[in-house]
Amino acid sequence: SAGYHVYHMVLNTKDYGVPQNRERVFIVGIRDDKDNSFRFPKTQHLTKRLKDILEETVKNKYFIKLNKGENIINKINGNVIKILNGGRWDKMNEQNRRIYNTNHEAPTIHTMQGGHREPKILMKTNKSLRKLTPRECFRLQDFPDTFKMPCSDSQMYKQAGNSITVGVLYNILKNLI
Repeated sequence: SAGYHVYHMVLNTKDYGVPQNRERVFIVGIRDDKDNSFRFPKTQHLTKRLKDILEETVKNKYFIKLNKGENIINKINGNVIKILNGGRWDKMNEQNRRIYNTNHEAPTIHTMQGGHREPKILMKTNKSLRKLTPRECFRLQDFPDTFKMPCSDSQMYKQAGNSITVGVLYNILKNLI
């Protein structure tokens, strides 16, 4: 009734070339007096994996410190994660869904009110666990490495989690032209 034709669709970042499973509802409104032949972009084949966005050198502060003797069962944020042979793990409860293998797609980056939860990944090479770095989180949002990150890690995690994935927005805007 406001003079707009409204299009809406759930799009997933992994369907637009970014190795992150991030579904979001997109709404596009076009004035009724304009051409209303808008179509959401077609999905693309995912060729990148999480390991393709990882930094080669990562500071020790991003690695999860394990107590002496902890090698199979680790306590992380109060949740027990069982690491299995071959770089796989059992998901003991819903809280553990944020630990991922580098050969698969990444988790959805999100923020929580009053804090943040960085995704954790299992490094197959040395069987260690670490958080994604802020740069890696922005890569998962399809930001170029030239993007400047002048804030603290905490602020950068929040900004990455609250951002829209660049490739998805680009493809939507391309279809508006």
